[in-house]
Order: sequence, then structure tokens, then C-alpha cells
Amino acid sequence: MIDEHHPTVLQGDSTVDIVMFVFDARGKYVSSRTGKEGTHNAAGQLLSTPFDADSTQTVVDPSAIKSVDVMKYRSGVMRAGPLGVIVVRLK
Repeated sequence: MIDEHHPTVLQGDSTVDIVMFVFDARGKYVSSRTGKEGTHNAAGQLLSTPFDADSTQTVVDPSAIKSVDVMKYRSGVMRAGPLGVIVVRLK
């Protein structure tokens, strides 16, 4: 799925370290997007989330979400740097 929808990620795109996929209740692909990990201040407080800067973000009504799976791939498995993958499944 990453190769199909975001091929530059597997080619080492350093501007991406998170990929989010949204699937409907039947498991059909709805949308996906990429981003950077959130930024924190010196006190550890979250300042921004991976997708804050992009106005084209996928909006999902929280009440429509059945499950969210978060996976972290270590460096060297899929590409040089670590990669987080978020899978959102809708009801």
C-alpha cells in the first residue's frame, strides 16, 4: 500500500516518517496521507501533530472510527529511517 500510494517514502523521502491509511467498514481503501512526527517543547508538551501543517488532511469523524492500529518499523526494514504506520478502520 505504501509503495502504491506513496512510493517516495520507500525511496527514502526524509520529509516523511508517518503514513496514515483510512479503510472503510469493508476494508476498502478510502484515503491516505503522509507527515512528520509531532513536535514537542522542552517540557515535553505536544506542539503539533503529524498532519497539522497540511490543510488537505483527511478528516475522520471520531464516532465513525472502529479501530486504530499503530505500527513502527525500525530502520533498515522498509527504508533507511524508522517509519510509523497508522491504520484507521471505520465502522
